[in-house]
Amino acid sequence: NLQQINVSILGSNPLFQVEVHLSAPEIVLKPTAPEVYQLTLQNIKDCMETTKLFVRWMHGSCIECSPQYIEGDDEPIIFSFYSDISQYPQIIDQAVSTSQNLQKLLGSLSKYLNRWKKYRSLWKMDKSIVVEKFAARNPSCVSYDEKLQFYTRISEEVAEQPMMKDEQCIRLQLRPLAFSVQENANSWVHSLGYCLNESAKRELYTLRSELE
Repeated sequence: NLQQINVSILGSNPLFQVEVHLSAPEIVLKPTAPEVYQLTLQNIKDCMETTKLFVRWMHGSCIECSPQYIEGDDEPIIFSFYSDISQYPQIIDQAVSTSQNLQKLLGSLSKYLNRWKKYRSLWKMDKSIVVEKFAARNPSCVSYDEKLQFYTRISEEVAEQPMMKDEQCIRLQLRPLAFSVQENANSWVHSLGYCLNESAKRELYTLRSELE
């Protein structure tokens, strides 16, 4: 019933799982927050519409009211308890409360995912241009090492994060997001490593020429 749906949303036992992905430049849920919201509302609607199965009896009898067909309408009118239930104040209040609690929950998930935005420079900056400009300054090996350690630490930090996060009735599967963040960090390491290697080769060629 509606009350149980509301209790489940506020509870601590996950009912379903949502994956978190990086769709640069945004961090997104699959299914998305609007989809989760609409599916839950549909669940509430389906719960209420089950009362259409309870057909009213004709006055003073135990005989079910027969469907009434109106010219121009494809669907017949069925006299059921749905018309009463759907307008009952407590039912309406419960549906509204469930909707509001779900919105708060989805808002809480959004706030949690904002923590991952601290890594967004990995995919928002143009890696090729940034690395090219850095290499053009002919930095020292120490400077390269600092950069390489910075991105390596990010990858290690992400690897230490929990891959699942339970928020009331929703379990976030963070592995796809973590993999993408690590992949981006490692890509920076490879690009910087390539430039360092090229710089070292040039210096070796220069040294060999001088020795010759």
